[in-house]
Amino acid sequence: MPPTKPLVDDSPFGLKTLARVLDFEGNFAIVGTATNGHQAILKAFALRAEVMLMDHRMPGVNGIEATLFIKQFQNAPLVIMVTSDYSSAYRARAKAAGADGFVDKGGDIRSQLHNLFHDQFRSRREPLEPV
Repeated sequence: MPPTKPLVDDSPFGLKTLARVLDFEGNFAIVGTATNGHQAILKAFALRAEVMLMDHRMPGVNGIEATLFIKQFQNAPLVIMVTSDYSSAYRARAKAAGADGFVDKGGDIRSQLHNLFHDQFRSRREPLEPV
């Protein structure tokens, strides 16, 4: 079964772009969308997703605040921050909140996601070394 993935972005265009990229990438089932951090928290809990693509700047609860809350769940999903704010201060705050990776909206989103997913899922699927 492909990893389940809700998309979180306050922009309908952003949601559509991410959905197209994931459709092209294949092997992912988009199970929901959210347009703010509060909805993201509810979707993460209800859908028990394995991966979330999370925008940073959203009305109300922002992506970092939502990530901090979501990462407290048992079996929390991977949270990939998708943002146009690529400053070191932002990355440090997102990492401290529990973000597992970052994608720059200004770059080649498809390549960034492909590389990130390859790295994240390869490391989770590699067999453990015998002791």
